[in-house]
Amino acid sequence: MAAELMMRYMLQKNHIYNVAAIAYWSLEIAVASHEDDLGKTTVEMARDKGYKVEEHQIWTKDGYGITIHRIINESVSSSEGPPVIFGVPLFSESAGFVLQDKHNSMGYYCADQGLDVWLGNNRGSPFGRRHRTLRPQEDAFWDFSIIEHAIDLRAIVDYTLNFTGFPQTYYVGVSQGSVIATTLLSMVPSYNSRFALLAFFGAFRTTKHIAEYTQQIALYFKLFTGGSQKIQSGFKNGPVLTNSGGLSRFCHLAPRICGFLAESLNYRCVDKFRIDVMLEHFPTGTSVKNMAYYLQLSKPDAPRLFDYGSVENRRRYGNITHEVTGESGVPPPLKAELITAPIGLYFSHGDTVTPLKEFQDLRKGLPNIRYTYEITDQPTYGHVCYVTNRTNDAMYRNFTEEFKKIPIKKVN
Repeated sequence: MAAELMMRYMLQKNHIYNVAAIAYWSLEIAVASHEDDLGKTTVEMARDKGYKVEEHQIWTKDGYGITIHRIINESVSSSEGPPVIFGVPLFSESAGFVLQDKHNSMGYYCADQGLDVWLGNNRGSPFGRRHRTLRPQEDAFWDFSIIEHAIDLRAIVDYTLNFTGFPQTYYVGVSQGSVIATTLLSMVPSYNSRFALLAFFGAFRTTKHIAEYTQQIALYFKLFTGGSQKIQSGFKNGPVLTNSGGLSRFCHLAPRICGFLAESLNYRCVDKFRIDVMLEHFPTGTSVKNMAYYLQLSKPDAPRLFDYGSVENRRRYGNITHEVTGESGVPPPLKAELITAPIGLYFSHGDTVTPLKEFQDLRKGLPNIRYTYEITDQPTYGHVCYVTNRTNDAMYRNFTEEFKKIPIKKVN
């Protein structure tokens, strides 16, 4: 209890969510929790709860090997239901959707509804650290951002549909998982037809309304050129927060960014007897380049493909002229009008990681919003609560029922 009281005091007094304090708090309560999921992988956690679990290896066109996890509840149906692909948040991996108990985990809930659950992963996570020619010890391995995560998703969609024989899939995107999907659909519009319905939780396409934190990210990773606000093209790339051991150092050096990350780990929505399990699977790593892209998403004309500077942009994309300013050598825009697949938005007014203005911009900008589901009466329902809150039954029931309204029939 001492650690919990200390943490509550820090939250109320300083208004800074200290991840190190959360970790310390979890260590104290872990002694009494006797948590069965401690030390277990995604496969082990799901299998121990009675689900059929499979690991599938996919390879992207640019050489990354990624492991994804398939979960089926064989007691619900003798035949495999339509697939649903899960897109993971930043610093997360497939385990994030099965970390709660059987009745409160989004992945288990979908499997219990007869869906064929495919939990995705991204390059850079523990399940995405293979490459045909590169090693994770090389900076070149970490040359990726959300743009390349869209390539990962494309490979996952292709593999899932080919394996299951269904012409379409449902999709659940939480936080960055939603950005990855919209990026793919704008980059390769033909993939819109492969999604029957996408459900986004805490979604965004830009970071314009959390600019304070993106600026702090830029300063920490030395992404600015001198005193300007222009991102430098030759920043030092490499991994970021690939294990929990780096979390304490990161929080010490960048407490404001750490506070932002910890806000996503809103302790009010987390079962204190499972936070130790959560911290075994968080953070899982990303790249400095991806952090740079989060900064680029705060620009007024975002989102666009990665901005390498005018010279490199011309080499990669051709000499593209900005549609408003007339500036040449800019990256291509990721046009919202190309995202035509039906989308459902789930948003909490207590979510400060993707605030209300971000949600409003998203709802206004996307052309095929089928419905919205807003949580307006829970001011402490933060960003992580979409997957960790213990009273999500109504929301989970809602999106699975919306899936059923657009049935997917298997190709004979």
